[in-house]
Amino acid sequence: MTSQARRTIIDTDVHPYVRGGLKTLLQYMPRASRERFALVTHNAPSANGGSGLDGIDFTTNKWNPPNRYTNPHPGVKVGVLRPDATPPDGGLPGSDPQFVVKDLLDAYSISAALLLPVASAGGGHVESNDAYQDANAGQAYVSAVNNYFIENWLPVDRRFVLALQLLTRDPEGSVREIRRHQAKPGVAAIFMPLTNLLMGDRFYHPIYRAAQEYELPIVIHPFGAEGNSLAGPVLAGGVPATYLERHVGLTQVGQANMSSLILNGVFDKFPRLRIVFAELGFTWAAPLVWRLDRDWKRMREETPAVKKFPSEYFVERIRFTTQPMEEPDRKEDLVALLDMMHSDRTLMFSSDYPHWDNDHPLTTLAQLRPALQERVYSRNALETFGHRLAEVAPATA
Repeated sequence: MTSQARRTIIDTDVHPYVRGGLKTLLQYMPRASRERFALVTHNAPSANGGSGLDGIDFTTNKWNPPNRYTNPHPGVKVGVLRPDATPPDGGLPGSDPQFVVKDLLDAYSISAALLLPVASAGGGHVESNDAYQDANAGQAYVSAVNNYFIENWLPVDRRFVLALQLLTRDPEGSVREIRRHQAKPGVAAIFMPLTNLLMGDRFYHPIYRAAQEYELPIVIHPFGAEGNSLAGPVLAGGVPATYLERHVGLTQVGQANMSSLILNGVFDKFPRLRIVFAELGFTWAAPLVWRLDRDWKRMREETPAVKKFPSEYFVERIRFTTQPMEEPDRKEDLVALLDMMHSDRTLMFSSDYPHWDNDHPLTTLAQLRPALQERVYSRNALETFGHRLAEVAPATA
């Protein structure tokens, strides 16, 4: 067996999908919510010429709503999903846990995989924070998503661990959802879709307090509303015109929210809270931290709650996932940037399976020195998610 085959790999960004879409999720909702969603969706078109919930069965791809940000990459027929990751019996890539075990976990000897249900019923438009102005409907939806993956994915393989989905604009409901599931085996983190309110705002403090109490890192990740929704994160200057423009511009979301968290004293108020920036890039982090340190020294009277240099909070409390990995022409440039951002503490491997731009588990970090590979592939994740990850990957802890 080669040293590569023996390497411990923890994948911190795997996207599962609900098999059967919204029609399946209705089974995990109370009756009143099922009736509410039936009313909302009764005009949805269906491939057979009818309407109703059959038109929202995303896993058969019967209905693909128009979206100006649909990925144009050759061969990608369903949003951002890889066609070669389609289960043998059909359905969306990422909708069959047994096939994900075979196609990802077993194929690359993944020791643990963090499930981020970013577009779990077939598209970010379904669960955007602005999709349900009725918070009761929104909470019914995210609760159904969490119930579905806890019941149908976590028992399949102990290497699956889940980031609970929240309806971020309802902090009280989010806290209830965290408390309802936090003690369940396999629950390892919180997925917090962002709104147009930056993360440093005290509006989110109840969520942060619960996350700290139960030692659950918070993961943020693009979910479809960035730059094209009034309630979603705002991109600088206006609305992107193309998928490409939006894809590149997502780094703005990370930069704005990292600055907001640090400068509004969130890490001072919640000293054990950790935030994971997933799929938002990472090479921007070092230059931003330099600017934060410089300006904080000059203007720190504006931020009396911030007791340390921003760079200290950055290294201690913020983590990034590797995908999408920047690829400069000179590999040594990437290595230099990684050193500048203290990647031996701040960076964690992610594949982004089953998306079209995913990174290969065995080759993505090949240019890094072995000691740094070990940190990024597994050790940083083990330290970030603590005992919740060590429970499923004890041999690597």
